[in-house]
Amino acid sequence: MAHMSLKSSIWQNNDRLMFKINVWLVCICMLFATIPITILGKEGNERKELSTKLTTRIWGNPKNTKEVLQIRVLSSVMRKLINRPQAKLNILYPGDDKGTEWANDLRGWLISLGLKSDRIKLSPDSYTENTIELVIQQKQYN
Repeated sequence: MAHMSLKSSIWQNNDRLMFKINVWLVCICMLFATIPITILGKEGNERKELSTKLTTRIWGNPKNTKEVLQIRVLSSVMRKLINRPQAKLNILYPGDDKGTEWANDLRGWLISLGLKSDRIKLSPDSYTENTIELVIQQKQYN
C-alpha cells in the first residue's frame, strides 16, 4: 500500500511541475506578444520593421515642438530614425478626412523636428479609427 501512495505522490508532484511549466510558458508567450518589433518576409527578402502606435488620446493635438517632444512615442521614433539614417517612416493612418488631416499634421511636425520629407511615407492603412501606426522600415520603399 505504501508503494501505491508513493507512486501517486510522484504523479501529483509531476502534475504540479507540469502545471507550473505551462503557466510560465503562457506568461513568456504573452510577454513576447506585447513587444512591438515584428519581422516580416517579403518576396524572399527579410525586412525588419519597428512598429509602434499613436492614439488620438496620446496625440492630444500639440501646439508647439516642446509638446510634440513630450509625446514619448514620437521622441522614441525620432531617436530610432536618427540612429538609422537609411530607415524610413511609414505612417499608417485611418483613411477618413480626420485621419488624413492628423497624418499630415504629424508629418509636418516630424519635418519641423528635422526629419527629411523623403523619409516619410503616408499610407491610409490603419484599420483602427483613433490610431496611427508608426512603422520604421530598414529598406527603401518600392
